[in-house]
Amino acid sequence: MRCLALLIALCLVTGHAQAQVDSLRKSVFSLGLMGHGGYLLKHSQSLAPLKESYPWGFQADLGWQLVTEKAYRFCSCYPRLGFSVNYFNFDNGAVLGNAYYLLGYIEPVFFLPRRFNLSFRLALLGVSFQDRPFHETENPLNLAYSTYVAFPLAIELGLNYRPSDRLNLRLSFNYNHISNGGIKDPNKGLNFPTVSLGGHYTFRPVRFTLKGRMRRPPPEKKNRWEIEFSNAFKNAYPAEKAQYWVFGISTSYSRWFHRSSAAAMGFHWEMDNARRMRSVREGLGVDHNRLSLTVGHEFWLGRVQFGQYVGFYLYDRMPTNGIWYHRHKLSVQITEFMFMAVSLKAHRQVADYLDLRLGFNIGARDKAKTQGTQGKAK
Repeated sequence: MRCLALLIALCLVTGHAQAQVDSLRKSVFSLGLMGHGGYLLKHSQSLAPLKESYPWGFQADLGWQLVTEKAYRFCSCYPRLGFSVNYFNFDNGAVLGNAYYLLGYIEPVFFLPRRFNLSFRLALLGVSFQDRPFHETENPLNLAYSTYVAFPLAIELGLNYRPSDRLNLRLSFNYNHISNGGIKDPNKGLNFPTVSLGGHYTFRPVRFTLKGRMRRPPPEKKNRWEIEFSNAFKNAYPAEKAQYWVFGISTSYSRWFHRSSAAAMGFHWEMDNARRMRSVREGLGVDHNRLSLTVGHEFWLGRVQFGQYVGFYLYDRMPTNGIWYHRHKLSVQITEFMFMAVSLKAHRQVADYLDLRLGFNIGARDKAKTQGTQGKAK
C-alpha cells in the first residue's frame, strides 16, 4: 500500500505543475493509474522449482496526447507519448521479491473521436530495480535474474471508453518482460502477462476530429545499405563476475515498402570472447566466432528507427544456444550518414547480451517530406 500511495502522490504533484503549462503546448498532458493482475510464465525448465506465482502491481502513467495534424499524419491516428512508473509484487517474496521500474512508451490511439477506442502501447526503453536477485547460498532458486538493475519491456493492447472529454477508462492486456540483457547470469528473465484496469485523466478537455486516412509520403531514398560496429560485455559462466568483450560487425540492406515499414536482410559476424573463454577452459579447442544471416522488419520514423530481426547461424562451431536468435534494435540518426543504436540479442526468452552500436549508411537516411497527402475520409 505504501507503493500505491507513492504513485498517487507522484501523479498529483506532477499533474498540478503540468496543468499550469499545458495550455502553451500542442499536446495534452494526462495522468493515469492502473491496477495489474497476472501470471508468471515458467518459460524454462530452470524455473520449474518455483511455486505458481500470480504477480500483481500498480502502474502510474504520465503521458502527452498529441493532437496536431502533423501527429495524425504519422499513423492516421493520434499517438500518445509518455512514461510509466511501475511496481510489481511477484507473489513469491522469498525468491523473486518485487520490481520497481520506469518505462518510456509510444502509443498510437485509433478511433479517438468515438467514445470507444483502441490503443497499442510499445514500451521498450526503461530501467528497473529488483530486490531479491540470485545468490548462491541465500537465494539459489532465483534463476530468473541475478542483478538489482535490469531492463524492462512491455507491450499492451488497450480497450478504452471516454465518458467525457477529460476522462478515459481502460481495460488492457499486457505482456511484460524483465531481463538484465545478458550482463550477468543466471538471467532466464521474468515473463508475466497481466490484465490491467484503470483510467486516465486530462487537466483540460480533449476534443478530436476525424481527418480520414492520410497517406505518409515515401522516403526520398527507398533503399538503404548500412554497416554497424557493435560492442557488448557478458560473462562466461553464471557464477562469474568477470565480463568479456563481444565485438560484432553487421551489414544490411533494407527496402521501404509501405508507410513507415521496410524489409531488411543482412549478415552479422561476432567475436564473443566469453565463448572463447569457455572453449579454452573446457578444452573444446573450437572457434568462438559466429556468422549469421538476419531478416527482419523495420519502422522508419524519420531520425528514429526501430527494427525486429531473426538471425540464423551460418557458421557456429560451438552451438550451445540453438540455430536461431532474435534481435530488437533502436537507432537514432546523428548526422546524415552516421547513427547510434542499442540492441538486445536473445535466444528464445533468454537474453544473450545488450550492445551499443555505431553505424554508417551508404546514401542519406530517410529525408521524407514533412507534408503528407490527405486522402479521402472513409
